[in-house]
Amino acid sequence: MATASDDFERADGDLGANWQTQLSVDGVSLEIVSTAVDVTEPPWWNEEASYWIGSPVISANHKSQVLIRENGGASYRTVGATARAAGTTSAARDFYVAKSSFDGALADLCIMVDGATTIIDEPNVAFVNGDVVGCGANGSEISMLKNNVEIGSVSNATLTTGAPGLYCYGDSGAKAESWTAEDAGPGPQVSAPIADVVSGLWTPSSGLNLYSMINETPFSDVTYIQSSQSPIDDTCMVLLSGLQDPFSSIEHVVSYRYSSDITTSGISFIIGLYQGVTLIAARAYSGINSSYLDGSFTLTSGEADSITNYSDLRIKMIADLI
Repeated sequence: MATASDDFERADGDLGANWQTQLSVDGVSLEIVSTAVDVTEPPWWNEEASYWIGSPVISANHKSQVLIRENGGASYRTVGATARAAGTTSAARDFYVAKSSFDGALADLCIMVDGATTIIDEPNVAFVNGDVVGCGANGSEISMLKNNVEIGSVSNATLTTGAPGLYCYGDSGAKAESWTAEDAGPGPQVSAPIADVVSGLWTPSSGLNLYSMINETPFSDVTYIQSSQSPIDDTCMVLLSGLQDPFSSIEHVVSYRYSSDITTSGISFIIGLYQGVTLIAARAYSGINSSYLDGSFTLTSGEADSITNYSDLRIKMIADLI
């Protein structure tokens, strides 16, 4: 995961070669003043922003955060973090921005396109001096963060490229420090079986491999795998295709279909997600004696966080006659 940061602990002046200025309507830019980023000139309506062009390059899916340093309490003095920023002039600058004024009255998630700003979400959360405001962009999900915790999000696909940055609005009382950015992950991914690990007494509906019968998208009930008749602890395991680390603990979903051709006592069935030989999560079913049913389970944040290698995930299935 690529990360970038700037503490602005250097001499007063422009932000330096790692930053691209997005000029305000008055043609001015952000500068370092007393180891903080500051609006350089009045009048108070100056909207000034810059985005990261240094190394490493941050992908278009990223999170940008900056610490608010208060210097005055006027409500129009605003600090924010930007995502997917591009353009260099006031009439041709784009970005998403999460911002809060110093008096705590405003917390806005906005989009600027060609210099025009539109509010897309208004989290009812106050910010104070020392808080960290953040803006995230991952696919079409645009989010606002306070102290690295999401406080609001919307779906917006207007801006798809650009870099992380920061934003100040107001007079010389709008100051920011300690900026960070990091890749937010690869966006939605799908994994499917690519190899048999353990076949046991399970057999494919055709051919020799289990995995090739259950890896199609969308699903097809024409191909399948099955345990032995009257199974006793019939176990199989398949390896899943590798995923990129999403750097997120949400929306980890395991989906499948299952059935039994036994119409009397039925079958018990356990399906589990493993990393190597370590169980991540599992679901159990009892008395299966029907046609195909949809099944799925979503990992808890703790279960998702326990995954350390997204290239070694496996599905294990166990069938037993009741």
